[in-house]
Amino acid sequence: MPESDKKNFMNEKIIGRQKTRKSTVKRVILFCLAAILFGAIVTMTFVCFRPWLEKTLGKGQKRETAHVTIPKDESEPEVIPETMETVTPVMETTTESESTEESEEALESKIQEVLENYTFTMDDLQQLYGKLRQVAVQADKGIVKVRSVTQGVDWFDNLLEKEGQFSAALIARTEDELIFIAPLQAVQDADVLEISLSANVVADGYVKQRDSKMGIAVISADVHQIEDTGLYNLLPIPLGNSWSVSQGDFVIAVGSPAGMVHSTMIGSVSYIEKNVRVTDGVSRMLYTDMQCESAKGTYLIDTKGQLIGWVTDGASTDESSIGNTSGSNFAAAYGISDYKGILEKLSNGVAAPYLGIYGQEVSASMIAGGMPAGVYVVQCQNDSPAYSAGIQNGDIITEIGDTQVHTMKEFQVKMETLQTGQNVTVKVMRNGRDAYKEIVYHVVLGSR
Repeated sequence: MPESDKKNFMNEKIIGRQKTRKSTVKRVILFCLAAILFGAIVTMTFVCFRPWLEKTLGKGQKRETAHVTIPKDESEPEVIPETMETVTPVMETTTESESTEESEEALESKIQEVLENYTFTMDDLQQLYGKLRQVAVQADKGIVKVRSVTQGVDWFDNLLEKEGQFSAALIARTEDELIFIAPLQAVQDADVLEISLSANVVADGYVKQRDSKMGIAVISADVHQIEDTGLYNLLPIPLGNSWSVSQGDFVIAVGSPAGMVHSTMIGSVSYIEKNVRVTDGVSRMLYTDMQCESAKGTYLIDTKGQLIGWVTDGASTDESSIGNTSGSNFAAAYGISDYKGILEKLSNGVAAPYLGIYGQEVSASMIAGGMPAGVYVVQCQNDSPAYSAGIQNGDIITEIGDTQVHTMKEFQVKMETLQTGQNVTVKVMRNGRDAYKEIVYHVVLGSR
Protein backbone atom coordinates (compact mmCIF):
# COMPACT_ATOMS: atom_id res chain seq x y z
CA MET A 1 0.00 0.00 0.00
CA PRO A 2 1.40 3.30 -0.96
CA GLU A 3 2.57 5.47 1.85
CA SER A 4 0.15 8.20 0.89
CA ASP A 5 -2.83 5.91 1.36
CA LYS A 6 -2.19 5.28 5.08
CA LYS A 7 -4.79 6.65 7.50
CA ASN A 8 -3.74 10.00 8.78
CA PHE A 9 -5.75 9.68 12.01
CA MET A 10 -3.12 7.35 13.46
CA ASN A 11 -0.73 10.31 13.59
CA GLU A 12 -3.17 12.70 15.27
CA LYS A 13 -2.61 13.79 18.93
CA ILE A 14 -5.40 14.37 21.48
CA ILE A 15 -4.70 17.37 23.65
CA GLY A 16 -6.71 18.90 26.52
CA ARG A 17 -8.74 22.04 26.45
CA GLN A 18 -6.48 25.04 26.25
CA LYS A 19 -6.52 27.26 29.39
CA THR A 20 -7.16 30.84 28.69
CA ARG A 21 -6.77 33.83 30.99
CA LYS A 22 -10.53 34.26 31.09
CA SER A 23 -11.13 30.68 32.28
CA THR A 24 -8.44 31.00 34.95
CA VAL A 25 -10.03 34.14 36.36
CA LYS A 26 -13.40 32.41 36.32
CA ARG A 27 -12.02 29.47 38.27
CA VAL A 28 -10.47 31.77 40.90
CA ILE A 29 -13.76 33.67 41.33
CA LEU A 30 -15.73 30.44 41.75
CA PHE A 31 -13.24 29.18 44.31
CA CYS A 32 -13.45 32.41 46.33
CA LEU A 33 -17.25 32.37 46.27
CA ALA A 34 -17.27 28.77 47.46
CA ALA A 35 -14.85 29.63 50.28
CA ILE A 36 -16.99 32.60 51.36
CA LEU A 37 -20.15 30.48 51.29
CA PHE A 38 -18.48 27.73 53.30
CA GLY A 39 -17.17 30.24 55.85
CA ALA A 40 -20.62 31.82 56.21
CA ILE A 41 -22.20 28.41 56.83
CA VAL A 42 -19.59 27.54 59.46
CA THR A 43 -20.02 30.92 61.17
CA MET A 44 -23.81 30.67 61.26
CA THR A 45 -23.59 27.14 62.62
CA PHE A 46 -21.20 28.25 65.38
CA VAL A 47 -23.39 31.22 66.31
CA CYS A 48 -26.51 29.07 66.48
CA PHE A 49 -24.96 26.29 68.52
CA ARG A 50 -22.66 28.42 70.72
CA PRO A 51 -25.17 28.92 73.59
CA TRP A 52 -25.93 25.21 73.67
CA LEU A 53 -22.24 24.27 73.58
CA GLU A 54 -21.38 26.75 76.35
CA LYS A 55 -24.18 25.47 78.54
CA THR A 56 -23.37 21.81 77.86
CA LEU A 57 -19.58 21.95 78.02
CA GLY A 58 -19.41 24.73 80.61
CA LYS A 59 -18.58 28.31 79.77
CA GLY A 60 -15.75 29.92 81.61
CA GLN A 61 -13.13 27.21 81.67
CA LYS A 62 -10.23 29.58 82.11
CA ARG A 63 -6.52 29.04 81.77
CA GLU A 64 -4.22 29.24 84.76
CA THR A 65 -3.88 32.80 86.00
CA ALA A 66 -1.82 34.62 88.61
CA HIS A 67 -2.56 33.73 92.23
CA VAL A 68 -4.54 36.34 94.14
CA THR A 69 -3.42 36.99 97.71
CA ILE A 70 -5.68 38.77 100.20
CA PRO A 71 -3.82 39.80 103.39
CA LYS A 72 -5.65 38.93 106.60
CA ASP A 73 -6.43 41.60 109.16
CA GLU A 74 -4.89 41.53 112.60
CA SER A 75 -7.24 40.09 115.16
CA GLU A 76 -8.82 42.32 117.74
CA PRO A 77 -6.93 42.79 121.01
CA GLU A 78 -7.66 40.12 123.57
CA VAL A 79 -9.64 41.09 126.65
CA ILE A 80 -7.44 40.86 129.73
CA PRO A 81 -8.77 38.04 131.93
CA GLU A 82 -10.14 39.04 135.31
CA THR A 83 -7.92 36.44 136.98
CA MET A 84 -4.73 38.06 135.70
CA GLU A 85 -2.46 39.03 138.55
CA THR A 86 -2.28 42.80 139.12
CA VAL A 87 0.95 44.55 140.03
CA THR A 88 0.89 47.16 142.78
CA PRO A 89 2.43 50.33 141.33
CA VAL A 90 5.03 52.33 143.22
CA MET A 91 4.29 55.85 144.43
CA GLU A 92 6.08 57.56 141.55
CA THR A 93 3.98 55.68 139.01
CA THR A 94 0.80 56.56 140.84
CA THR A 95 1.73 60.24 140.93
CA GLU A 96 2.58 60.17 137.23
CA SER A 97 -0.68 58.41 136.43
CA GLU A 98 -2.71 60.95 138.38
CA SER A 99 -0.90 63.78 136.61
CA THR A 100 -1.66 62.21 133.21
CA GLU A 101 -5.33 61.80 134.09
CA GLU A 102 -5.55 65.44 135.13
CA SER A 103 -3.97 66.52 131.83
CA GLU A 104 -6.41 64.41 129.83
CA GLU A 105 -9.37 65.77 131.78
CA ALA A 106 -8.19 69.33 131.18
CA LEU A 107 -7.80 68.66 127.45
CA GLU A 108 -11.23 67.06 127.19
CA SER A 109 -12.76 69.97 129.07
CA LYS A 110 -11.16 72.46 126.69
CA ILE A 111 -12.32 70.52 123.62
CA GLN A 112 -15.85 70.31 125.01
CA GLU A 113 -15.83 74.06 125.64
CA VAL A 114 -14.73 74.81 122.06
CA LEU A 115 -17.42 72.52 120.63
CA GLU A 116 -20.13 74.09 122.75
CA ASN A 117 -19.18 77.60 121.66
CA TYR A 118 -18.69 76.79 117.96
CA THR A 119 -21.63 77.46 115.68
CA PHE A 120 -21.88 74.97 112.83
CA THR A 121 -23.05 76.37 109.51
CA MET A 122 -24.38 74.93 106.28
CA ASP A 123 -20.95 75.47 104.76
CA ASP A 124 -19.48 73.08 107.35
CA LEU A 125 -22.11 70.50 106.47
CA GLN A 126 -21.54 70.94 102.74
CA GLN A 127 -17.81 70.59 103.23
CA LEU A 128 -18.27 67.38 105.22
CA TYR A 129 -20.62 65.82 102.70
CA GLY A 130 -18.48 67.08 99.84
CA LYS A 131 -15.57 64.97 101.08
CA LEU A 132 -17.85 61.96 101.50
CA ARG A 133 -19.09 62.43 97.94
CA GLN A 134 -15.51 62.44 96.69
CA VAL A 135 -14.94 59.09 98.40
CA ALA A 136 -18.14 57.75 96.84
CA VAL A 137 -17.13 58.93 93.36
CA GLN A 138 -13.72 57.29 93.70
CA ALA A 139 -15.24 54.02 94.91
CA ASP A 140 -17.76 54.04 92.05
CA LYS A 141 -14.83 53.61 89.63
CA GLY A 142 -14.62 50.06 90.91
CA ILE A 143 -18.33 49.34 90.38
CA VAL A 144 -19.53 47.71 87.16
CA LYS A 145 -22.88 46.60 85.80
CA VAL A 146 -23.44 42.86 85.34
CA ARG A 147 -26.09 41.75 82.89
CA SER A 148 -27.32 38.24 83.64
CA VAL A 149 -29.38 36.37 81.03
CA THR A 150 -31.20 33.09 81.62
CA GLN A 151 -32.41 31.35 78.46
CA GLY A 152 -35.27 28.90 78.06
CA VAL A 153 -38.14 27.89 75.79
CA ASP A 154 -41.92 28.11 76.12
CA TRP A 155 -44.52 25.44 75.26
CA PHE A 156 -44.13 26.24 71.56
CA ASP A 157 -40.30 26.02 71.59
CA ASN A 158 -39.96 29.79 71.32
CA LEU A 159 -36.76 31.16 72.84
CA LEU A 160 -37.31 33.09 76.07
CA GLU A 161 -34.79 35.22 77.90
CA LYS A 162 -34.93 36.45 81.49
CA GLU A 163 -32.61 39.35 82.17
CA GLY A 164 -31.37 40.96 85.37
CA GLN A 165 -28.92 43.76 86.14
CA PHE A 166 -26.64 43.71 89.16
CA SER A 167 -23.69 45.59 90.61
CA ALA A 168 -20.27 43.98 91.05
CA ALA A 169 -17.25 45.41 92.85
CA LEU A 170 -13.73 45.11 91.40
CA ILE A 171 -11.47 43.79 94.18
CA ALA A 172 -8.37 42.67 92.27
CA ARG A 173 -6.64 42.94 88.89
CA THR A 174 -3.95 40.59 87.57
CA GLU A 175 -2.10 40.46 84.26
CA ASP A 176 -4.81 38.23 82.84
CA GLU A 177 -8.10 39.08 84.49
CA LEU A 178 -10.29 41.44 86.46
CA ILE A 179 -11.84 39.90 89.57
CA PHE A 180 -15.18 41.06 90.99
CA ILE A 181 -17.47 40.10 93.83
CA ALA A 182 -21.16 40.03 92.97
CA PRO A 183 -24.42 38.88 94.58
CA LEU A 184 -25.20 35.20 94.15
CA GLN A 185 -28.42 36.05 92.28
CA ALA A 186 -26.34 37.47 89.44
CA VAL A 187 -24.92 34.07 88.49
CA GLN A 188 -27.64 31.63 89.50
CA ASP A 189 -28.94 29.80 86.41
CA ALA A 190 -27.27 32.43 84.18
CA ASP A 191 -26.53 31.29 80.61
CA VAL A 192 -24.86 34.58 79.66
CA LEU A 193 -22.92 37.05 81.80
CA GLU A 194 -21.94 40.43 80.42
CA ILE A 195 -19.89 42.98 82.38
CA SER A 196 -20.26 46.63 81.36
CA LEU A 197 -16.90 48.20 82.18
CA SER A 198 -17.95 51.55 80.74
CA ALA A 199 -20.67 53.00 78.57
CA ASN A 200 -19.21 51.44 75.40
CA VAL A 201 -17.09 48.54 76.65
CA VAL A 202 -18.72 45.19 77.44
CA ALA A 203 -16.80 42.03 78.35
CA ASP A 204 -17.83 38.40 78.82
CA GLY A 205 -18.11 37.39 82.46
CA TYR A 206 -16.90 34.08 83.86
CA VAL A 207 -17.89 32.54 87.18
CA LYS A 208 -14.78 31.66 89.18
CA GLN A 209 -16.56 30.40 92.29
CA ARG A 210 -19.65 30.97 94.40
CA ASP A 211 -20.64 30.70 98.05
CA SER A 212 -24.32 29.88 98.40
CA LYS A 213 -24.19 30.07 102.20
CA MET A 214 -23.02 33.70 102.26
CA GLY A 215 -24.85 34.81 99.12
CA ILE A 216 -21.74 35.91 97.24
CA ALA A 217 -20.03 34.98 93.96
CA VAL A 218 -16.68 35.82 92.40
CA ILE A 219 -16.66 36.52 88.66
CA SER A 220 -13.91 37.59 86.29
CA ALA A 221 -13.27 39.16 82.89
CA ASP A 222 -10.36 38.37 80.55
CA VAL A 223 -8.12 41.42 80.29
CA HIS A 224 -6.80 40.31 76.89
CA GLN A 225 -10.31 40.51 75.40
CA ILE A 226 -10.83 44.11 76.56
CA GLU A 227 -9.67 47.22 74.77
CA ASP A 228 -7.36 49.44 76.78
CA THR A 229 -9.91 52.25 76.72
CA GLY A 230 -12.23 50.10 78.84
CA LEU A 231 -9.63 49.81 81.61
CA TYR A 232 -8.52 53.42 82.02
CA ASN A 233 -11.07 54.56 84.61
CA LEU A 234 -11.53 51.19 86.29
CA LEU A 235 -9.88 51.07 89.73
CA PRO A 236 -10.06 48.18 92.22
CA ILE A 237 -11.65 48.97 95.57
CA PRO A 238 -9.15 48.13 98.34
CA LEU A 239 -10.36 45.78 101.06
CA GLY A 240 -10.56 47.42 104.48
CA ASN A 241 -10.66 46.21 108.08
CA SER A 242 -14.22 45.77 109.31
CA TRP A 243 -12.94 44.97 112.82
CA SER A 244 -11.79 48.58 113.16
CA VAL A 245 -15.27 50.00 112.43
CA SER A 246 -16.99 51.60 115.42
CA GLN A 247 -20.57 52.50 116.16
CA GLY A 248 -21.34 55.97 114.80
CA ASP A 249 -18.76 55.84 111.99
CA PHE A 250 -19.78 57.26 108.62
CA VAL A 251 -20.15 54.66 105.87
CA ILE A 252 -21.02 54.87 102.17
CA ALA A 253 -23.16 52.36 100.30
CA VAL A 254 -22.15 51.90 96.65
CA GLY A 255 -23.31 49.56 93.90
CA SER A 256 -27.11 49.35 93.92
CA PRO A 257 -28.33 50.66 97.29
CA ALA A 258 -31.26 52.39 95.58
CA GLY A 259 -31.94 49.42 93.29
CA MET A 260 -30.08 50.96 90.32
CA VAL A 261 -26.47 50.31 89.40
CA HIS A 262 -24.07 53.17 90.30
CA SER A 263 -26.38 54.61 92.96
CA THR A 264 -24.91 55.69 96.32
CA MET A 265 -26.08 56.44 99.86
CA ILE A 266 -24.37 58.00 102.86
CA GLY A 267 -25.13 56.94 106.42
CA SER A 268 -23.60 55.74 109.65
CA VAL A 269 -23.14 52.55 111.64
CA SER A 270 -26.02 52.28 114.10
CA TYR A 271 -25.11 48.99 115.74
CA ILE A 272 -22.40 46.33 115.62
CA GLU A 273 -23.16 42.71 116.43
CA LYS A 274 -20.16 40.50 117.14
CA ASN A 275 -19.83 36.74 116.75
CA VAL A 276 -22.97 36.23 114.68
CA ARG A 277 -23.26 32.56 113.83
CA VAL A 278 -22.82 31.77 110.14
CA THR A 279 -22.09 28.49 108.39
CA ASP A 280 -18.87 27.01 109.79
CA GLY A 281 -17.85 30.21 111.51
CA VAL A 282 -18.79 33.55 112.98
CA SER A 283 -19.06 37.01 111.47
CA ARG A 284 -19.36 40.59 112.61
CA MET A 285 -22.52 42.34 111.40
CA LEU A 286 -22.61 46.07 110.68
CA TYR A 287 -26.08 47.60 110.96
CA THR A 288 -26.53 51.01 109.30
CA ASP A 289 -29.27 53.65 109.29
CA MET A 290 -29.70 53.26 105.50
CA GLN A 291 -32.42 51.27 103.76
CA CYS A 292 -30.53 49.51 100.95
CA GLU A 293 -31.37 47.01 98.23
CA SER A 294 -29.30 43.89 98.89
CA ALA A 295 -30.27 41.52 96.07
CA LYS A 296 -28.84 43.79 93.35
CA GLY A 297 -25.41 44.07 94.99
CA THR A 298 -24.65 46.76 97.59
CA TYR A 299 -21.24 47.23 99.24
CA LEU A 300 -20.21 49.27 102.29
CA ILE A 301 -17.24 51.63 102.01
CA ASP A 302 -15.55 53.44 104.89
CA THR A 303 -14.38 57.04 104.76
CA LYS A 304 -10.98 55.88 103.45
CA GLY A 305 -12.67 54.37 100.38
CA GLN A 306 -12.06 50.80 101.51
CA LEU A 307 -14.59 48.00 101.19
CA ILE A 308 -15.62 46.81 104.66
CA GLY A 309 -18.65 44.62 103.91
CA TRP A 310 -21.57 43.74 101.68
CA VAL A 311 -25.26 44.23 102.44
CA THR A 312 -27.39 41.14 102.95
CA ASP A 313 -30.91 40.10 103.94
CA GLY A 314 -31.48 37.73 106.84
CA ALA A 315 -28.12 38.59 108.30
CA SER A 316 -28.38 36.61 111.51
CA THR A 317 -29.30 33.04 112.38
CA ASP A 318 -29.54 33.83 116.09
CA GLU A 319 -33.15 34.12 117.20
CA SER A 320 -32.14 36.46 120.02
CA SER A 321 -30.55 38.96 117.65
CA ILE A 322 -32.09 41.51 115.36
CA GLY A 323 -32.70 38.90 112.67
CA ASN A 324 -33.99 39.35 109.15
CA THR A 325 -33.59 42.88 107.81
CA SER A 326 -35.76 42.49 104.72
CA GLY A 327 -38.29 45.33 104.56
CA SER A 328 -36.80 47.17 107.55
CA ASN A 329 -35.48 50.71 107.65
CA PHE A 330 -31.86 49.72 108.11
CA ALA A 331 -29.30 47.62 106.27
CA ALA A 332 -27.13 44.86 107.70
CA ALA A 333 -23.79 43.93 106.16
CA TYR A 334 -21.36 41.08 106.65
CA GLY A 335 -17.95 42.37 107.73
CA ILE A 336 -15.19 41.67 105.22
CA SER A 337 -12.47 40.84 107.78
CA ASP A 338 -14.11 37.59 108.89
CA TYR A 339 -14.41 36.49 105.25
CA LYS A 340 -11.01 37.23 103.73
CA GLY A 341 -9.75 33.65 104.04
CA ILE A 342 -12.71 32.27 102.08
CA LEU A 343 -12.66 35.20 99.64
CA GLU A 344 -9.04 34.44 98.73
CA LYS A 345 -10.02 30.86 97.86
CA LEU A 346 -12.95 31.98 95.71
CA SER A 347 -10.82 34.59 93.93
CA ASN A 348 -8.43 31.83 92.86
CA GLY A 349 -11.22 29.57 91.62
CA VAL A 350 -11.07 27.27 94.66
CA ALA A 351 -14.36 26.21 96.24
CA ALA A 352 -14.88 27.00 99.92
CA PRO A 353 -14.91 23.85 102.10
CA TYR A 354 -18.21 23.02 103.77
CA LEU A 355 -18.85 21.04 106.94
CA GLY A 356 -22.29 22.44 107.68
CA ILE A 357 -22.71 23.50 111.32
CA TYR A 358 -23.74 26.55 113.31
CA GLY A 359 -21.66 26.59 116.46
CA GLN A 360 -20.51 28.50 119.50
CA GLU A 361 -17.58 28.02 121.77
CA VAL A 362 -18.04 26.48 125.19
CA SER A 363 -17.57 29.24 127.75
CA ALA A 364 -15.48 29.03 130.90
CA SER A 365 -18.60 28.82 133.06
CA MET A 366 -19.88 25.90 130.99
CA ILE A 367 -16.53 24.13 131.33
CA ALA A 368 -16.69 24.70 135.09
CA GLY A 369 -20.10 23.03 135.01
CA GLY A 370 -18.65 19.88 133.49
CA MET A 371 -18.85 20.46 129.72
CA PRO A 372 -15.77 19.67 127.59
CA ALA A 373 -13.93 22.53 125.93
CA GLY A 374 -14.58 22.90 122.22
CA VAL A 375 -17.18 24.08 119.70
CA TYR A 376 -20.77 23.34 120.68
CA VAL A 377 -22.93 22.37 117.68
CA VAL A 378 -26.03 24.56 117.96
CA GLN A 379 -27.42 23.29 114.67
CA CYS A 380 -26.25 20.71 112.15
CA GLN A 381 -27.59 21.75 108.75
CA ASN A 382 -29.74 19.24 106.92
CA ASP A 383 -28.03 17.26 104.14
CA SER A 384 -24.67 18.78 105.06
CA PRO A 385 -21.48 16.65 105.20
CA ALA A 386 -21.60 16.85 109.01
CA TYR A 387 -25.23 15.70 109.07
CA SER A 388 -24.56 12.86 106.63
CA ALA A 389 -21.60 11.68 108.73
CA GLY A 390 -23.71 11.48 111.88
CA ILE A 391 -22.81 14.64 113.82
CA GLN A 392 -25.78 15.85 115.86
CA ASN A 393 -27.03 19.00 117.56
CA GLY A 394 -25.48 19.22 121.01
CA ASP A 395 -22.21 17.53 120.07
CA ILE A 396 -19.04 19.34 121.07
CA ILE A 397 -16.31 19.35 118.41
CA THR A 398 -12.92 19.09 120.09
CA GLU A 399 -10.69 18.27 117.14
CA ILE A 400 -10.82 18.60 113.36
CA GLY A 401 -8.12 17.33 111.05
CA ASP A 402 -5.74 16.53 113.94
CA THR A 403 -6.04 20.12 115.23
CA GLN A 404 -7.65 20.84 118.57
CA VAL A 405 -10.25 23.62 118.53
CA HIS A 406 -11.43 25.49 121.60
CA THR A 407 -13.06 28.57 120.04
CA MET A 408 -15.14 29.34 116.95
CA LYS A 409 -12.31 31.48 115.58
CA GLU A 410 -9.90 28.53 115.81
CA PHE A 411 -12.48 26.33 114.14
CA GLN A 412 -13.03 28.89 111.36
CA VAL A 413 -9.31 29.37 110.71
CA LYS A 414 -8.81 25.60 110.52
CA MET A 415 -11.69 25.22 108.05
CA GLU A 416 -10.07 27.79 105.76
CA THR A 417 -6.99 25.56 105.46
CA LEU A 418 -8.99 22.53 104.29
CA GLN A 419 -10.12 21.64 100.77
CA THR A 420 -13.40 20.57 99.21
CA GLY A 421 -13.53 16.79 98.84
CA GLN A 422 -10.98 16.25 101.59
CA ASN A 423 -11.63 13.43 104.05
CA VAL A 424 -11.08 14.85 107.54
CA THR A 425 -11.32 13.36 110.99
CA VAL A 426 -13.72 15.14 113.34
CA LYS A 427 -13.70 14.25 117.03
CA VAL A 428 -16.76 15.14 119.09
CA MET A 429 -17.82 14.70 122.68
CA ARG A 430 -21.44 13.55 123.02
CA ASN A 431 -23.38 13.74 126.25
CA GLY A 432 -24.47 10.31 127.33
CA ARG A 433 -26.56 9.09 130.21
CA ASP A 434 -23.74 9.40 132.75
CA ALA A 435 -20.86 11.20 131.02
CA TYR A 436 -19.54 12.63 127.78
CA LYS A 437 -18.24 10.06 125.31
CA GLU A 438 -15.75 10.69 122.50
CA ILE A 439 -16.86 9.76 118.98
CA VAL A 440 -14.65 9.96 115.88
CA TYR A 441 -16.23 10.75 112.49
CA HIS A 442 -14.66 10.72 109.04
CA VAL A 443 -16.27 13.49 107.02
CA VAL A 444 -15.82 14.24 103.32
CA LEU A 445 -16.08 18.03 103.05
CA GLY A 446 -18.44 19.50 100.51
CA SER A 447 -18.46 22.93 98.84
CA ARG A 448 -20.52 25.95 99.70
